Amino acid sequence: MKRRFISFVLAMMFLLPLCVIPASAQTTLTLRTNAFVLGLNEGVRFTPTTNSRNNIVWTVSDSSILRHNQDGAVRGVKVGIATLTATVDGVSAEVRIAVRELPKSISANNISVGVGQRERITIEFPRRTASRTRTFVSANPSIARVNKNGWVTGVSAGTTTVTVTVAGNVRTTVTVTVGQGGTATTTTPGQYETMQFAGNTWLILERQGNRALILSERITELRFYSYWMCDRRLRNPTSATWETSDLRRYLNDDYYNNNFEPEDKARILSTTISTPDNPEFKQQYDSIDSPFIPVQGGVDTTDRIFVLSHEEIRKYFGECGILETLHPRIAYDSSNTAAVYWTRTPGRNCRHVTVVTPLGSLNFYGLHGNTTYDRVRPAIGVRPAMWITLT
Repeated sequence: MKRRFISFVLAMMFLLPLCVIPASAQTTLTLRTNAFVLGLNEGVRFTPTTNSRNNIVWTVSDSSILRHNQDGAVRGVKVGIATLTATVDGVSAEVRIAVRELPKSISANNISVGVGQRERITIEFPRRTASRTRTFVSANPSIARVNKNGWVTGVSAGTTTVTVTVAGNVRTTVTVTVGQGGTATTTTPGQYETMQFAGNTWLILERQGNRALILSERITELRFYSYWMCDRRLRNPTSATWETSDLRRYLNDDYYNNNFEPEDKARILSTTISTPDNPEFKQQYDSIDSPFIPVQGGVDTTDRIFVLSHEEIRKYFGECGILETLHPRIAYDSSNTAAVYWTRTPGRNCRHVTVVTPLGSLNFYGLHGNTTYDRVRPAIGVRPAMWITLT
């Protein structure tokens, strides 16, 4: 009897997948982002992509923070974070929306651009503020035009200004210098060349003659920064530095050897890497009687592959601020989800490392170097960078 019962159960295990077909298996539903920021009392409408002809049902996790309609429109009515969910045929997609106070002041980057070239104005907001309501006005369109999204196009050589207004009445002025040609070798926030290398897409961050600094367009994988970090008794406090990290060893060994063909390796250059100290936090080294000094970045290293420091993030992508969803400082993983990724700058102490958040902001407090999803799997993304020869 027992043997017959086991045989019956096994038969059912093989038959069930052939008999059960979920009703929603063929329905697809996606939103263009999974993270979004709104200013207080500002609104936006989300348009999902779906192959279903049925009505989409919209819900919010907290109606005291978000007010919504059944056409995908949502408005932030209180500072906080809530989730907007779209559902059709049992399939759901959601976006996490942070509602922040409107700014009382803003700043923006000055721009140098060649005739016929474009650069985008990057607005920098004070911490914990945001606004989606923005206007851009050129003082002299015969020298430089600007569109509603902040893209500036050089028309003729000269200097003019662009007035940037957010939240209705908060303004700043951007100086625009237009030259005859595009001689800049470093990208500025908002406009990036891409290239194909070793089967992947890379952003070109800087050119130096026949050399270029490139950064993976997407998060390539999830990794720990280091498996073992320093303890709170100051034992081995430099263990979280880039020099001693497991991530550095992995990128320059397994990743390098497994992802590049010999002809690709011949183009990857060994580079001296300097890692800055964390300017926001201090700690004691050696003993509890030692003075407090900035958390140390460690000694210079020579690497083929590395991750960017917080200073390089700022240099190539601009200062912290509210970024557009498709801004290249925001990185997406293999599931097309905006995700957090490592820099190589230390965090608040020797146990932490700074990261870039899914919203594109720099987190100087940092995350623990062996942060996990479930105490086993690593939770933080990696965006490899390297210097290569272009030909």
